[in-house]
Amino acid sequence: MVSNELISEIKSGPSVWSESLIDTRDQMRDVTHIRPAPIPGEWEPWIRAVERLQSNFVKESTEMKDLQSVKETLIELNPDLLGSEEEEAYQAALILLSSLPCGPGTADLVAFTGLPPSLVAEVRGRMIAGELWSETGDCLNSWFTKNGVFRDVVFWADVLVAQGLLVRRWVEHDGSYYYFAAEFDPVATKTVAAN
Repeated sequence: MVSNELISEIKSGPSVWSESLIDTRDQMRDVTHIRPAPIPGEWEPWIRAVERLQSNFVKESTEMKDLQSVKETLIELNPDLLGSEEEEAYQAALILLSSLPCGPGTADLVAFTGLPPSLVAEVRGRMIAGELWSETGDCLNSWFTKNGVFRDVVFWADVLVAQGLLVRRWVEHDGSYYYFAAEFDPVATKTVAAN
């Protein structure tokens, strides 16, 4: 599964990833590292999912306005999630994708996804703490370039934030956001040290 592979890579590599490092990885990576190498003809579902996401981002689209189309998009992005509807990774990814058509409000996401309010609120809190969403309801994701190209590695990193496996923090001296493995969260480390 994407999130397990990415978190393993983060834990075995640097404990801190900047957005620019993720961008570089997204541009330079071999896609087979994220997913098993496809059998010829297997790329079509992934391409459809990305096109649907780009369409939803660039202009008003009716392609992702219902839960079924969001679920189909999620499975097309990562077929390994098929049959894992009860797993945390699937639910976190579903909540994040569902924020595109309905926004990041807890009540709206609960009504749209049918997931428990406590889970949605927990994910929403992590996304707000990572400054990916805001309290006012704006969805501040960076899954798309300025040209509307979907950056799947950034999306999956944000799913890990939603799961609580990564945290995203602003690093003032670099003027950039960084993703930290949760156990290396500089804010939590400072809080523990102060006690």
